[in-house]
Amino acid sequence: MFLTSSATASAAEIFTLSTMGFPHVTRVEEPTRGILSDILGKRLPNGWTVGLSNEVYTSSDGMVYEGVGIPPDIETPVFVPGNFYPGLKLAVDKAVNYLV
Repeated sequence: MFLTSSATASAAEIFTLSTMGFPHVTRVEEPTRGILSDILGKRLPNGWTVGLSNEVYTSSDGMVYEGVGIPPDIETPVFVPGNFYPGLKLAVDKAVNYLV
């Protein structure tokens, strides 16, 4: 079991995706950010640089979560605006109660 939030992105999201195939792993979280792919950087002739989404990551069942985020098994708010620590404590308590 592990916690992620809407702030979970990039490599942490790819790790989250890789755990989805294991039945003993439970995600207690909000949906993740949905930005899994790596960036391919290119320089344009005028000197500007551009970054393009360069990869497609899929779950073991073929789902693509780019742009929408990875859904949780147990949804709970993690970072509540203006209530940071109590929201985090609530998420951790919910995860602990699930284990007991």
